[in-house]
Amino acid sequence: EVVEGGYLELGFTLFRVRLEVIEKGEESSIIKSTIEYEVKEENAANASLVTIQPVATIAELAKNYLNKNKAAKEAN
Repeated sequence: EVVEGGYLELGFTLFRVRLEVIEKGEESSIIKSTIEYEVKEENAANASLVTIQPVATIAELAKNYLNKNKAAKEAN
């Protein structure tokens, strides 16, 4: 949840990102992401700035990190 700067400076009164990792099995999982926001009426045009892309990038980086660590453990 953003408490200062960033989106709040653009007129958002709330900006919250929620991530939930759901295990599908030993070898896979799903990352469910939710973005919640509230924006002041006079800044409503800024709502178009909200995108899931940063969250998708973080999920991709986490996946790559976990896969790399798994491969290293399996090699030992």
